[in-house]
Amino acid sequence: MFKQIKAIMKKELRDASRDLNSLFSALLYAVMGPVMLFVMFTFIAAEQKEVMENREIQIISQGSSQLIENHFLSQGFSVTDSSKIILYVSDDFEENISKGLSGSVTLKADLSLNYKEVMLVTRTLKLLNKTIAYQRMIARGVAPSSGSAIDIQVEDRNKVSFQSSMMVKMILIFITTAGLYSSMSIAIDMTSGERERLSLEPLRTQPVSERRIILGKLFVALIFAFIGTFITLGLDVIALSYAPVEELGIRIAIDFTAVMKVMILLIPFIISLTAIQIAITLFAKSYKEGMTYMMIFTLIVTGINFLPEKIMVGYSSFPYINELVNMKQLLTGGIDYVVFAPLSIFLHLIIAAFCVYYAALKIGKERMLG
Repeated sequence: MFKQIKAIMKKELRDASRDLNSLFSALLYAVMGPVMLFVMFTFIAAEQKEVMENREIQIISQGSSQLIENHFLSQGFSVTDSSKIILYVSDDFEENISKGLSGSVTLKADLSLNYKEVMLVTRTLKLLNKTIAYQRMIARGVAPSSGSAIDIQVEDRNKVSFQSSMMVKMILIFITTAGLYSSMSIAIDMTSGERERLSLEPLRTQPVSERRIILGKLFVALIFAFIGTFITLGLDVIALSYAPVEELGIRIAIDFTAVMKVMILLIPFIISLTAIQIAITLFAKSYKEGMTYMMIFTLIVTGINFLPEKIMVGYSSFPYINELVNMKQLLTGGIDYVVFAPLSIFLHLIIAAFCVYYAALKIGKERMLG
């Protein structure tokens, strides 16, 4: 049995090695994913740094605006006539403030280009508003604390920031789809591609059962899936070690130890997804049709990453969701060990076995030559 499966694997690996385009496309995604992460993190960090350094504002007023100018200067802003963010202060602003009335200001800027800078200016104005309100209360002999009947304090029980959570979610998308993209072209070529080239029928004339043919093809696809996933994880470690993640306030606990833990966690995950991949591509009648089906399937797998957190936690023992929850915890430092869910592993294996059974039936119905 194993000799026959090994023979099928050698045949498929030999065919795959001859097609350099398939090999290139199989490994391209595994390399491009970490590169895209590095570029994305670097770009976001540079953008935030530029916003923090570009604290410039132009203040225009016919009357006195010394109060506002001093406040912005104390917050690290520079008041200049060349700023693209202009604050128009009413002529009677300081007079109204001294009388306990409201002063009027108008902020003008191109929000499509300077949205983050405008939000920074707005927060600075709100701080001034709060400061003036406190000063008025003190002048009237009223403690500022009495202005609020309820003292609300929010403590986040989740050690992972929202920004870190979103960034980790993007990393998980690359990791969970790396195996699919790395084995996609090979799987399609071994199934619907061979059907299109009419080379699937001669394979059935050999003294090998349909189930062993499918297992041979599945093992070859798994080789590329595991290699692609490992490359993606390894390059993620390198990319994130050079990317300015700390400047973004993001904590991602990914190192080569975490990579090995994630790889162990992904074993049943990759096996079931690759088995589904073989079943889907074998259903297609041409390479192009197989590619269409696989792109839809990949989008579905990607969409699982965007399930609400409540669903993720509630169904954490289910396949695919279990791996996502565990990987997120591993990469954010929530846990330092792999938590296997027996139900998830069992269902992964059941799914893989069913796909092999279906694919064997499908290939058994192929029309023989002659």
